Amino acid sequence: MTPASTPAAATGRPPARDALGYFSSRGGELAKPDIVAPGIAFSTVPRWDTGSEVKVGTSMATPYAAGLAGCLASALVQEGRRATAAEVVQALRVSARPFNGARMIDEGAGMPVLEAAYQWLEGGHQGSSYEVRAATGVSAAFRRNGFTSGQDSVETFTVRHRAGLRAAQFALHADVPWLSVDDTVDAAPRATQIPVTYHRGTLTTPGVYIGTVTALNPRDTIAGPLFTLVNTVIIPTDLTAKVLFDERRFIAPPGCNAISWRAAAGRHLAGDVMLPDSQGQQATVRLYEPDGEPARSAPQDVDIGKESAGSASITVRAEDMVAGVYELDVVAPPLSGATVTVRADLGPVALAPAQTGGLEASSVVSGQATVTGELLFRLVGAERSYAIAGRGQPAESLQVRAPRWRGAWKWISSFPRSVGRADDLSVTVYDSSGQQLRGGNQPVNYAFGRMSITLSDSVIGIPLTVELYPAFARLPATRGRARSASGSWGPTSPLVRAAPYPSSPAGAAWCGCPTRHHSTCRRVSVR
Repeated sequence: MTPASTPAAATGRPPARDALGYFSSRGGELAKPDIVAPGIAFSTVPRWDTGSEVKVGTSMATPYAAGLAGCLASALVQEGRRATAAEVVQALRVSARPFNGARMIDEGAGMPVLEAAYQWLEGGHQGSSYEVRAATGVSAAFRRNGFTSGQDSVETFTVRHRAGLRAAQFALHADVPWLSVDDTVDAAPRATQIPVTYHRGTLTTPGVYIGTVTALNPRDTIAGPLFTLVNTVIIPTDLTAKVLFDERRFIAPPGCNAISWRAAAGRHLAGDVMLPDSQGQQATVRLYEPDGEPARSAPQDVDIGKESAGSASITVRAEDMVAGVYELDVVAPPLSGATVTVRADLGPVALAPAQTGGLEASSVVSGQATVTGELLFRLVGAERSYAIAGRGQPAESLQVRAPRWRGAWKWISSFPRSVGRADDLSVTVYDSSGQQLRGGNQPVNYAFGRMSITLSDSVIGIPLTVELYPAFARLPATRGRARSASGSWGPTSPLVRAAPYPSSPAGAAWCGCPTRHHSTCRRVSVR
């Protein structure tokens, strides 16, 4: 269950239709969400956080859904009946109202309607609960990198009954033509195997393809789906072979246009997103790495249009590039669409660590062309690395000190996904009196996090306390190790300039870049 938006009337604006929030979690890798609920609410806040009373997220949507379930259970108790958890869940799903233009991985069944859910229970239907696992062991089939082999055309799902009514047979239906499945499958005593076939010949154009197989009980088809088999196939544009140019694509409100491309490690990535009608339209842009985390050297959210600039340039430095499929999301506002043009390409030079130290620059231009360029280095300051021994539930507390010569301070955290089985972390920074610094609190929802604070004169040069609070969905928590770094970024004017170098497909040019911990190779300008 993830947050949808709230009705516009709750914000003091004229009444308007509900819309799925841009911040609402989407599925793909998993067959989630199940349903969505209003995800904006007013909250009390400490005095130092005045102005942030409007909160968004699952913390707002969860009590709404819990309240719906409580109303249904209470109504049945007053009638002398008891509903099982499977029946309440099924009633909420069957009654859900889908959002216009949203997909299964965006909204699940949609937003529940209490009266319709109660009528479903009154109708005497029985709920069912099934566990679905794809071949990878998770709840959905997800192919981020397209098809990897000639035999990669069949996904076999395993379905197990968990609670409620057990169906003897499943009636199956696919909602897209590129999926095919048997019309009916007999339920096995323990685990039922259901093969789903992909028609690869229809999935050649780059894009995101989503298809769902729905299973019904043939004896009570109006009781709603028993389970769904969610399939996502991404056909990326290969930037190593050609430039991506997606011109004037319309995104309906509140849609998200996901553009994927395959990139190579060690090459500079440049992406441009433009709104032709920047005065009348707006959009939000974000870039994700191949493992699903926000790109570490690119801003997480960039607003374009209207009061903001009409275009955004997103770059990933060669040293931060991860080989694999990146995803660029362009999100339209809830109540109006946007027409967007996107262009992305990779630099003609690849950087890699040299055995003798420094960096090795190699041309990746096809054919026998020679690239001539100049490397420009900019000193960015200093870093100190901290080892973190995750002890399970207790918070980890570290003492750091920001230097006097800089008022901007950054904290970078990198955690293996297996550390403590933590679902996320909260990083909070306190001054010497124990007061939280303004802007010094940020959730780390991924294995990599970055936080930047502009320090006031009163705290520059004094000890700061950084506390990392783990959050777990399941206990007991296990132990683990991770690393974090505290850094202060200094002058950005060019300090070291390398002489022009030639680089050809047959060879590589070496250049003595300073070490990564003291400076960063910021730009390769090719002439």
